[in-house]
Amino acid sequence: MNPKSEQELLDGVAVIGMAGRFPGAQNVDFFWENLINGRESITFFPPDGLSPLIPSKIKQN
Repeated sequence: MNPKSEQELLDGVAVIGMAGRFPGAQNVDFFWENLINGRESITFFPPDGLSPLIPSKIKQN
């Protein structure tokens, strides 16, 4: 192993916390499990589940 230079050590990034709302998961740990296991968490609205005030062009996208 080669010792890292001081600059390489200073350039690192550490994720020390994570929070949010994750589809199909009650917390970050379950979300991570979904990712690891390839579980699909995306859901879609049925066409009649959206407000009629939303233009059709947007609903189709």
